[in-house]
Amino acid sequence: MTLSIKHDLHFETIVDENNETAKRLLRLPPENQKMFLEKMLEDLLAPEIAPILEKLNANNSWAELKVIGNVNA
Repeated sequence: MTLSIKHDLHFETIVDENNETAKRLLRLPPENQKMFLEKMLEDLLAPEIAPILEKLNANNSWAELKVIGNVNA
């Protein structure tokens, strides 16, 4: 029998309020800022860590680590 344990890894984005790109981000509603940043991290990081997760999971008999998409998107 297997079961899934979901857990979170939190990031913090430090924004330069004088930067034009940051200004555009900050004009979005807070929930859209968060959604944009989470999607960007997901798109950039997931492909990069996939080979690492495959290696970890190949040598592990008791658990499998996966990246799942943002369920709130």
